[in-house]
Amino acid sequence: MCSKNNNVWALGVRFFVLIGLLISLSIDAAETVIRCQLADGRVSFSDRTCSSGIQEKLEIENQKTGWEAPRTPLKLEHQSEHARKKQSNRQAVALRVARKEKARNKKDCWKKKQKVERIQEHLRRGYKAGQGRTMRYKQRELEDYLREFCK
Repeated sequence: MCSKNNNVWALGVRFFVLIGLLISLSIDAAETVIRCQLADGRVSFSDRTCSSGIQEKLEIENQKTGWEAPRTPLKLEHQSEHARKKQSNRQAVALRVARKEKARNKKDCWKKKQKVERIQEHLRRGYKAGQGRTMRYKQRELEDYLREFCK
């Protein structure tokens, strides 16, 4: 059972090594690879013919891979008037949303600063025995928030 798992693992490793080699090598033209299946079921890949077992020739072509830039850039003059208005409306909405978010963040930061000041004042004035730890913990939480989001 263990040797069967090792054979499967070895087959997988050989397959990925072969694929890696094929990708890393620059092949100018079609390349022939021989796939040999031995009598015990193992498979190997080689550039030479098999000594025994089933043999299959594989042709591997050199194909360009990767991304190519579009040949013609998109131009706004080809867009309809409606499409341009729609795009400018989207930009305006996005700008308004960004401004509202910034204002909301500023207001939240101001509120957190006010809470820290109230806690500091309360700690200076005095507090009940059980409140000190809770207030200092809350103060640390608020100060961490201010450091992270209110720069």
